[in-house]
Amino acid sequence: MLLVPKRRLTRCAHCAAHGEDRIIVSLYDIQRAFEEGNVKHARTLYDRQDALLTKPKSQYLRVPFAHGYARLSPTTAEALYGWFSLADWLTDYGYNQKIIDAELCRWIERLPTSPLISEQSEDPRIASLAMRIEISKTLLDNTEVALEKLMILARAGDGRAAERVLEQGDSKYTEEAIKLVFAYPKRVQASLDYWQLYASRIDLQHRNYVAALQRLEPIASGKGEYQISARTLINTIRGYESHTLRETLSVSKEGLPNALLKGTPSHVVQDLLQQCIHVCHATPIDEWHHHALELLLRHSDGTSPSVVAEGHRLLGQFAQATPLFLEAIERDGPSIQTTAGLADCTQDSEAMRRVVNSTSPSDASAYWYWVSNLRLLQWFIEDGGDQTQVIAKVNRLRQKDASLGGAQFMSQFNLLSR
Repeated sequence: MLLVPKRRLTRCAHCAAHGEDRIIVSLYDIQRAFEEGNVKHARTLYDRQDALLTKPKSQYLRVPFAHGYARLSPTTAEALYGWFSLADWLTDYGYNQKIIDAELCRWIERLPTSPLISEQSEDPRIASLAMRIEISKTLLDNTEVALEKLMILARAGDGRAAERVLEQGDSKYTEEAIKLVFAYPKRVQASLDYWQLYASRIDLQHRNYVAALQRLEPIASGKGEYQISARTLINTIRGYESHTLRETLSVSKEGLPNALLKGTPSHVVQDLLQQCIHVCHATPIDEWHHHALELLLRHSDGTSPSVVAEGHRLLGQFAQATPLFLEAIERDGPSIQTTAGLADCTQDSEAMRRVVNSTSPSDASAYWYWVSNLRLLQWFIEDGGDQTQVIAKVNRLRQKDASLGGAQFMSQFNLLSR
C-alpha cells in the first residue's frame, strides 16, 4: 500500500517550501525501495533527506521522519537504522546521552516485534545501548564496575564514555581515559582546551613539566575561556626554575620528601610552600606533596602567616590554621584566600557564601569558587539538608563546568549527588 495517492505525491514534489511535504515524498520513495528489496537505496534516501532536516527550522521533523522509516522497514533490525542515526546526531549536537537512550528505549518498545535490550544482543547498537543504561544505574551503586564498562565503550571509540570516566574523579583509568578523549573527540561535551588543561594537571602531578607546558602554552596564547587558568599554571611551573621542590628536598628510599637542605632561607621555604600549595590547588593532593607540605611547615618560621595557614588547611589541620588566618587578616586585611580558608576551618557558612559571590569558575579565583560551593553543600547535608536540593545545585554547577572544577572536586561533588 502506498503512503499517499500518486496525484497527491505529484503535487507534493513541487512544494519545496514545505518540509512536511518533502518528507512524505521521501518516505514514499523509501517505501518503493523497500518493496523492490533495495535496502541500501532506502538508507541512501533516508540519509539524504535527514541531512536536509538538520537546519534549525526543520529539526522538529527528524523524529517523525525516523518513525516513518521504522514503520516502513521490512525487518526489526532495519527499523532501528533511522532511530540510531538520529540518536548519534543528537549526541554529537550536545544532547544528554541518558535522555537520548531513554527515548531510544521508548521508540524500540513500539515495534511490533521489540528486540530485547541486552548487553548480550547480537546487534552491537542494542548491546551498546544496554551497556550505557546499565552504566547509568551502576554508577550509583558500584562505581568501579561502571567505570570498567565505560572504558569498554571508550576503547571502542566513544569519546563521551572516556569523558564520563574522567567526570567521576581520579581513578586507575584516568591517564588512559584522557588519551582516549583526544583520540576520539567527536562526542566529547567539554572543550578540548579544558581537557588539555586537565591533562596538564596530571602532567604536573607527575612532575612532567615539559609536557604540561606544551599543552598549556597554546591555550594561554589563545583567547578561550581557559586562558587565565593556563597562564596561572604556566607561572607555577616556571616558578620551579629557581628553586624546585625536588632540588631542595631530600627524599627517602621510598622516594618521599624527608628532609630540607640545611641553610635553606625562610624566603625560599615560603616560595617552596607556595609552589606546593599551587600544585595542591590544581590537582588532588598525592602522597609526595602531602609529605612535602608537612616537611616545609616544620621549617616555616619567618614565613607569611597566610601561606603557612593555607598549608595547614590543605592538610586538614584546622586548629593550627585558624589563628594564622586571623593573624593574616588582621595584618593585611581580608582576601578571598584568607576569608575562604578561615571559613573552611570554622565552618562559617555566611563567610563562605560571600566567597561564592566574589569568585568565578572561569578566572584566577576558580579554585575558591569550587571550594566554597563544595563546603556549603557538605555542611548543608551534615545539617540534615534535603538531598534533592543538593543534586539540583550540583547539576546547575555542572552546567558551568562539566568537570565540576576538576578531579580534586568532582569526586566529592559526585558523592554528594548519590
